Amino acid sequence: MELDPNSEEGEVQTCPVGQLAQGMIIQQDVRASDGTLLVSKGQKVTATLLAKLKNLYSRHVATGEVSVSPATSTLAFVKGAS
Repeated sequence: MELDPNSEEGEVQTCPVGQLAQGMIIQQDVRASDGTLLVSKGQKVTATLLAKLKNLYSRHVATGEVSVSPATSTLAFVKGAS
């Protein structure tokens, strides 16, 4: 998923777990199918977190999409380049 560089800074968008990218900010608590908290709202997606989430979703421990916003520095760079 490519977040829209023309969207407002910090705008929340829905993204399938398989399309998460490093630097995105999680904008909702991510929970397992049984309700267990996997990721707290506000966490930045790192390589380690990305690998863990993709693993959990591939095993159907959790399903669905995640609300995210672009990292501020990434968004500023993209807007400045356009």
